[in-house]
Amino acid sequence: MKSILLGTGLALLSVTAASALDCTNPSSPYATIVCNSPDALKADDALNAAYDAALKLSTPKQAKILKADQKDWLDLASNCVYGATDGKIDTAEAASCLTDYLVKRTAYLTGMPAEGPGSTDPLAPVVISGVDGIFEHLLRFAKPATPAEKEFNVLVDAAFKDIVVAKKDGETSDYFDMTLPYASPELISANLDIYLDGERYAHPMPSNVSINIDMRTGEVLEMADMLDAAGIAAIKTACAAQTKDYVGDGEGADIRQQNVDVMVENLPHWSFGATGATLTFVDYDTQDEPPKCTISYELLKPLTKPSFPLPQ
Repeated sequence: MKSILLGTGLALLSVTAASALDCTNPSSPYATIVCNSPDALKADDALNAAYDAALKLSTPKQAKILKADQKDWLDLASNCVYGATDGKIDTAEAASCLTDYLVKRTAYLTGMPAEGPGSTDPLAPVVISGVDGIFEHLLRFAKPATPAEKEFNVLVDAAFKDIVVAKKDGETSDYFDMTLPYASPELISANLDIYLDGERYAHPMPSNVSINIDMRTGEVLEMADMLDAAGIAAIKTACAAQTKDYVGDGEGADIRQQNVDVMVENLPHWSFGATGATLTFVDYDTQDEPPKCTISYELLKPLTKPSFPLPQ
């Protein structure tokens, strides 16, 4: 199995730090926008605290990777400011975009979910870098103590096992980005966005799958645990309106409809949040955004089997 570099302390971030920005004299459009947005400034403070703590808890090798990854992240976040057309910056839009980037990055560095109270034991971020500058982002339990936590780490390792990380010039890394939409003592739902390099295959191989585990039992959740045939049929009907543009009515519509049906029928295409579930299916034949369907728990709960740990 591929060796994974794990910073086991990164999930235990508690060090506070002042914002790195000097808001008395902002030195860039990025700083100006953050300093003039209370939400963005608060999010920036939180990120700096998480990042400073992560560096202090890292080995020198881990810290080097984390610094490079943070610089790469900052370049992406700066697109919120510099992506404006005609050189004009919509400050409100840029501030909202930056706040979203900052909050998500902080969640990753602290191993916290986007929604939910969090798991009983902490998760740790794992950053792996290829020589081509591609960063792979994983999350694992730092010290797995329960069957569910151990199973989660096993599944993460298995998903990453065949990911290529460039070790020499001329090689191209695959892309592996892991996020945590929801976590609680009852349920963990992690999402894996994967892109396998097309040069090794007949075409690029994108995929989007989730790891959903019942934290009470350690069981990997399957569709049969959540819905019966009638429930699946109801969700297909609910998703029809949201996926109709993807399915269309021209050539290949029947295949695309089958893709949507597969999405609904297989729980690894579902990720759970605090108020609803999102279904994602990636089709390598289209460069458009992957078709998605969002199902509220108001609709899903009456269809769900009582034993399923659906967020309340």
